[in-house]
Amino acid sequence: MEKNESIKITNIKEISYKDFEDMNLEFKDLTYPMMVQLWCVSDIPDAMIAEKCKVKKEKIVYLRKNKYKLTLYNISEHIRNVYGINPTIREEANAIVAYAFRNGYIEDLHAGKHSDILEDNSYSRITNEEMRKLMIECCQKMAQLLEMKEKDPNKYYLFISQYHNMFCSNWIK
Repeated sequence: MEKNESIKITNIKEISYKDFEDMNLEFKDLTYPMMVQLWCVSDIPDAMIAEKCKVKKEKIVYLRKNKYKLTLYNISEHIRNVYGINPTIREEANAIVAYAFRNGYIEDLHAGKHSDILEDNSYSRITNEEMRKLMIECCQKMAQLLEMKEKDPNKYYLFISQYHNMFCSNWIK
């Protein structure tokens, strides 16, 4: 992945205001997953939800805060719970290693035919320039992941979950 290329996440879909307006929604439909979808993922305000459900805003606020415990401070946790995005530490580590290290420049170094000379530990197997290129690429990818984890934890955990499923499902967990 190039330095400025962004990671694309597609599983969690926001509901647009237009689609929300077209929804047939009643207060009884506001289950925990629906509230997470509307309020956490789609950023639909309490007032709009209340208007759509024909109830007072206070009723929506009470449902969100007191029953479902949804606040600005725990949005990421609720999204991960509803969408089943809860990787273990090992699964997260595996996905990070696969992304930042395994599925990168090292694949180019690894490709090709085996040589018996590689069995001799007195020979270097990688040049300084190759090591430099490898480390720069890995550090750029790690920085990208850490920035995503800090700025958009939902996107980060979804990416980790998807990457683990695509590339690490057979790795040791």
